[in-house]
Amino acid sequence: MKMKNWLAGLLVLAMLATMAMPALAADMGVQIIGGPEEEETEPVSMDDIKIDAKIEIPGYGNLTPTSFEYLDKMTVYYAGDPYYGETFSSGAEAEYALLKMDILNTTTADRNYISSCEVKVIYDEDFEYQGWCYQYDWNKSNGDSKKSANQPINSADVFPIEPMYMGHYCFGCTLPNAVVEGTAPLSLVINIDGNELTYNVRK
Repeated sequence: MKMKNWLAGLLVLAMLATMAMPALAADMGVQIIGGPEEEETEPVSMDDIKIDAKIEIPGYGNLTPTSFEYLDKMTVYYAGDPYYGETFSSGAEAEYALLKMDILNTTTADRNYISSCEVKVIYDEDFEYQGWCYQYDWNKSNGDSKKSANQPINSADVFPIEPMYMGHYCFGCTLPNAVVEGTAPLSLVINIDGNELTYNVRK
């Protein structure tokens, strides 16, 4: 009888421990419980942003352009897929112009930084090309940072950035070779939540 009671006691303890594990795991995440009050801020306009130069927008975030390059091909993750994606080609007569940018959320609320975003490229003041934007998820592909930092996620999987976390994005456009190889002024203009940022590829 004592043996049965002892075994029953062990079973109860094991069940209690199992039930407590999910709650414990949930409690171990970063949980913000306070911070500075949010301030109403006016949208900013920056007409000559630079690579690696931080742009501080109070009440919004810290934006840092990290690189600019031309690409022939670009792979985007399939929706909901942690490993694989579809590869797109710019074609023989065009190139992808790609500006990468990190955004630190300095607010006290989660924020989706590309829910209201427009991108365009202006060439020689007369030609305008419609652009696009994507988000990266550095936790994709089992932590393969090289792959996940260079392969954007599908637009269906875009997620908000938590307070004091960094979001990773790219802003791009498909441009004809004549524009890429030309000498006239070329600028990439990003309008993100009303903040207008201009990166001058060529002046």
